[in-house]
This record gives sequence, structure tokens and C-alpha cells, in this order.
Amino acid sequence: IRNDYKALRQVIFLTDGAVGNESQLFKAINTHLGNNRLFTIGIGSAPNSYFMRNAAERGRGTFTYIGKTHDVLEKMEPLLLKLSQPALTDLKLVLPDKSVIETFPTRLPDLYLGEPVVLAMKAAELPDKLQLQGRFGAQPWQTQVELSGGQQRDGIATLWARRKIASLMNQRLAVRKQN
Repeated sequence: IRNDYKALRQVIFLTDGAVGNESQLFKAINTHLGNNRLFTIGIGSAPNSYFMRNAAERGRGTFTYIGKTHDVLEKMEPLLLKLSQPALTDLKLVLPDKSVIETFPTRLPDLYLGEPVVLAMKAAELPDKLQLQGRFGAQPWQTQVELSGGQQRDGIATLWARRKIASLMNQRLAVRKQN
């Protein structure tokens, strides 16, 4: 039996200081991270939250902020437990043909035990079903998500708008730093 599955490699970037060379680090993450995951942890009052959040998003991980050193154990235990229990990896949304749907985040993070998939989307008309695909360990995985019967709720438009604005700001900063 041939087994092409490799364990999920998760990298933790921990700092208690300001990170100032953001564009160089983003470039390194984009170039060298590959299929590994990046989780960032900032301790104290000085970490660059903009960098830490965006680096984690690019690396399909999360950012953990620890304001006071006496909170390290309280914040790290849940994170380390989470990292030991990846449920679904390489998640992607498969849209029906000719669907024009804007989604955020554009690259879905991995799903860990007990966590939901949270995706904000906007379209003139939503299809009745979407498909999520990924990997459960070494096995391909997929499921259909029913969208019919949903209701408009307060806050959904705000969530989508915040994610859209964050995406546009990141694109603008990336272009500005390349020039």
C-alpha cells in the first residue's frame, strides 16, 4: 500500500517585540511556507498585531495575543491542544458553474476539532448548495452545504464588509510596499 500522506507541519512564531520588516517577512512566508501552517503568538504590549494576524492568515493558522506574561499558560494550553487535533485540512469551497460569489477569507484555514467553518459571502443570487472539500488525514473529504431556507440576519452584512475591507487594505499595503 502506498501512503502519500504526510503529517501536517505547524510552525509557531512567537515574539515579545515589534516586527518591523513586514514586507520581507510576508514575502518569505509566501515563498517558503509551502504546505506548512503558521501560527503566530505575540506576548506583551509591543507585538505588531497587523503583521501577526496577516502572517497567520497567509499561513492558514491563527494569531494568539497574550497581554501579560502570567496569562501564558492560560492561552497556550488551548492553542497547543487545538494544534494536536486538526480535523480537516486543505479546505476549499467549490462553487457551482457560472456562480459569481465573493467570499472571505479567500483561502480557507484548516478546521480543528470543535471549531466551525466561518465564511462570509456575497452574491446577487446564492445557489441552493455549495460543496466543501478537504482532507481528513490521508483521505479526501467532501460535503454538501445546503443554503436554501436561510434567512437574512443582522450582522452578516457587517461581517462580510469587515472582511472585504481587511482584504482590500491588505492588497493596498502589499502593492504599496512592492513599489
